[in-house]
Amino acid sequence: MNSNSGDKKTSGNDAGHRRRDNNPQEGMELREIFLFGLIGATATTLLAGRLRRTVDWFHTQLNRSQSSWKDATGGSFRSSFKEEAQKRYNRRMREEHEDEMERVVRHSV
Repeated sequence: MNSNSGDKKTSGNDAGHRRRDNNPQEGMELREIFLFGLIGATATTLLAGRLRRTVDWFHTQLNRSQSSWKDATGGSFRSSFKEEAQKRYNRRMREEHEDEMERVVRHSV
């Protein structure tokens, strides 16, 4: 019995080795999975880098277009337009006031 149980253990181990040796597809599958993962990780890294460069380019273009709207004082186009409009309005009001004062002086004389 002892010799039989020893033979069974040996034959069991041999069968396990044979099963691994006879199945070379298992090793191929692991290599294919690893290769697929490596290609996927590389592609993802490259695409993420490309996306980042694209976003940076758009950000740069946006900043350039906004800076072109700035005048020498650092204000925006809109604020300088409002300032000019305010100056025109004040000048017009001052001229109208002066004209009105001249009329009053003429009528009082």
